[in-house]
Amino acid sequence: MKFDPSKRQTLRPVEELFGANESAGDSGVTALRLDQLQAFREHPFRVQDDEEMAALTDSVRENGVLTPIVVRPLPNRKYEILSGHRRTRAARLAGLSEIPAIVRELDDDAATILMVDSNLQREKILPSEKAMAYKLRMEAIKHQAGRPRSNDPKARGSESRDELAEQVGESAGQIQRYIRLNYLTPGLLDAVDDGRIPMNAGVTLSYLPPSDQEQIRHAFEQGKIQLTLARASELKDAARLGTLSTLLAGPTPHVSREKSTKPVDLRLDYGLYTKYFGSRKPREIMPLVEEALREYFARHPGKKNAQ
Repeated sequence: MKFDPSKRQTLRPVEELFGANESAGDSGVTALRLDQLQAFREHPFRVQDDEEMAALTDSVRENGVLTPIVVRPLPNRKYEILSGHRRTRAARLAGLSEIPAIVRELDDDAATILMVDSNLQREKILPSEKAMAYKLRMEAIKHQAGRPRSNDPKARGSESRDELAEQVGESAGQIQRYIRLNYLTPGLLDAVDDGRIPMNAGVTLSYLPPSDQEQIRHAFEQGKIQLTLARASELKDAARLGTLSTLLAGPTPHVSREKSTKPVDLRLDYGLYTKYFGSRKPREIMPLVEEALREYFARHPGKKNAQ
């Protein structure tokens, strides 16, 4: 599905998400004890004790919680927070014992969608938060959809992505890229969150096994490699060929190019090229050729620079 900005749909307004409505079966605003509340399961959005939290706590201490949180009742006589995790934290820090709340009777899927929608309206959202939020919301959409238009699991996933894309104003492809970030190991995902690794490079690395990702993270943290999209693609190819460890131990491709003088016109037979490299472009195979030559001459040192 190609995203059309002219058809962008915004999430439901806060008033619609949170407002008490007797005809909708809401129970209105009530005061709940803080010890009755528990966080939403798998809540993807971080609640941090930062400067913004300190300011919110000061406001709550002075004015109280002005906007009720939204919760749903649980069988254990507690309430699960759907919206208002930060307000709840601020109320605790401010020393309050109760907080105004709107109680909603919702099933798991409807609760997940409300939780995600309310938090996606925040100004600052980390890639990892959006990644998990989109994953949870898409799963909820699949469950709510009932009988899908196709029996093919891949087609069902595509249908859900298209629906989610229309609802949140992102392309289906971008939705999928965010969801792929859930497959990154924590160290690499943190680096995407703080901007040290571009998101598209993180997406590329997400297809590698965790053990390979950890090798890459270790080299990255030691400053041995820079993780651009091009470099991430090279590392992904090397992992597929089983040469990742050797590549990470050797000089990076950009170092090798800096030492080169001028390009050499080396031609390969078309059949040989397609046999080993398929439809890859020449610039994409150079790191693989370099690695293969490095391994070959490491095994046959007498043939290097032989006349």
